[in-house]
Amino acid sequence: IMPYISATIILQLMTAVVPSLSKLAREEGGRTQIIKYGRYLTVLLCLGQGLVMSMGWENPQRIPGFQNFEGNLVADPGWWYMLRTTLLLTTGTVLLMWLGEQISDRGIGNGISLVITVGIIARVDTAVLGMWEMFFPAAGGAAHPSKAVVLMILLLAVVGVVIAVTQAMRKIPVQYAQRNVGRKMYQGGSTYFPLKVNYAGVMPIIFAQAILMFPAQIFGTLGGIVKEKGMAGMGDFFLGVGDLLAYGQPWNLVMQAL
Repeated sequence: IMPYISATIILQLMTAVVPSLSKLAREEGGRTQIIKYGRYLTVLLCLGQGLVMSMGWENPQRIPGFQNFEGNLVADPGWWYMLRTTLLLTTGTVLLMWLGEQISDRGIGNGISLVITVGIIARVDTAVLGMWEMFFPAAGGAAHPSKAVVLMILLLAVVGVVIAVTQAMRKIPVQYAQRNVGRKMYQGGSTYFPLKVNYAGVMPIIFAQAILMFPAQIFGTLGGIVKEKGMAGMGDFFLGVGDLLAYGQPWNLVMQAL
């Protein structure tokens, strides 16, 4: 579903920058047309990302972190394999996009957010099992159980801070002066203008993750191709950059924070 989110955010940014899209958004039916553009852009992103991923699976040594991998992941490499893989990945994303829009249209809630939530919930059991195997000796864990308590405290603290920042609101006072309307006099009053501290919500981090997925894949694929052409030094350099920018690596986290 990430290509759809990326396409939606890209169009939102372009709407604020490109005058023609900004004018279209203000017209009647313009938002519907922009949503259609988002669908088309989603398909294009899926085709590009699917092609890069299929090339990486065909040659695992091009994937950051798998330079020393021996063997093949694909039984029948070639253009037919890459075409099938790209179409399957694109079809899966389009299906999720359609399901999300149907959920939103039926009034159940934000469909895309629910799809993302289901994906997170589906990995909860694996994460819990991994923590159990990591911290408890009966399961062969190497870490001390006391570290599990520290980890849970840090997890709850991070969740609490995220909720506090997301829900935080700055109340700007607004004063109304005494005024006359016809023969009636209305007393002045005061109220406040609510201004959220984190107005953008979670969209910036989602957009950062979606954007930073591409550099690692591009450098990994480019490094593998260059290395196969005989330029081992340049290929190792590109592969090293891909490893540094891979998801979960320190440089990747720093770039997401920026």
